Amino acid sequence: MHYRYHAPATAGFHHALREANALRSETMPADAKFAAAYRDAVRRLAVAWATAERSAKREGTSYLDPVDRRKLEQAAKLLRHAEGAASPAERAAYLRQVKSIMEELVHNGAVRTPPKIVEAIDTVTSLAIEAAEQR
Repeated sequence: MHYRYHAPATAGFHHALREANALRSETMPADAKFAAAYRDAVRRLAVAWATAERSAKREGTSYLDPVDRRKLEQAAKLLRHAEGAASPAERAAYLRQVKSIMEELVHNGAVRTPPKIVEAIDTVTSLAIEAAEQR
């Protein structure tokens, strides 16, 4: 697996996220020290997120195997084509290809895609296919 949790910025983000989640509660805590600890943890999380985001933008896809990097670049190109598609059928065809590539990259462990992103890709692809079939 190529997960980059060992990259300092990514590891720092995940550490800060775990820390903030551990202190999270559904109601405002009565204990002022506990509330302050949570606020501090959330501030650290925000800084860690910004640091990880800057690091990711600098690193880009350089950590990927060249074959996987080309596939990801192809998926991005297909997605841009889908956004400018002239017809629902054309859009659906591009999105099917994007979905297929992303599924392969996730299955092979090249990238890690959060469940919400997978769900969003599925939803957009399904809607595009339905729109194409209605024409």
